[in-house]
Amino acid sequence: MQINSNNPVNRLYNSVFTLQTHETANNQLQKANQTTQNVTADNEQAEWQQIAARFDVTNISTSERAELAGQLAEKGLISSEMQLKLAAPSSMNDDFQTKTNFLAEMQNSQQVQQGDPLALKTLKVLQQLNGFSTGSDGSQVWQGYAQA
Repeated sequence: MQINSNNPVNRLYNSVFTLQTHETANNQLQKANQTTQNVTADNEQAEWQQIAARFDVTNISTSERAELAGQLAEKGLISSEMQLKLAAPSSMNDDFQTKTNFLAEMQNSQQVQQGDPLALKTLKVLQQLNGFSTGSDGSQVWQGYAQA
């Protein structure tokens, strides 16, 4: 309610009323933003879980790594640079169908040991994917960053 008068008391009342209205609107906006962030985080975790359920980074071929990287990038969960890192063959003589423990390979890689930022981020992604395990009811359960 606003009072249209020029006396100082009315101006003060109108100022306080306007301030309270703005504070209420800001609080509502903050709550809406928090809800949106929570929904986004829940959706993102669900996407990680769905992808993790399809791939075992401790027993994965180069072809499967390329598919994994493509799915993560398509969902916007990793950068294109990381997509290339995940999908890249381990060597020039890489057999694209032979399964290896890619998580262990990455943990023991010279790049990780030297603190290469992209290698460390890639390791974190692999640990996150490996951090999902199957619960007693068959559902994927987040177990935190697993150590391989």
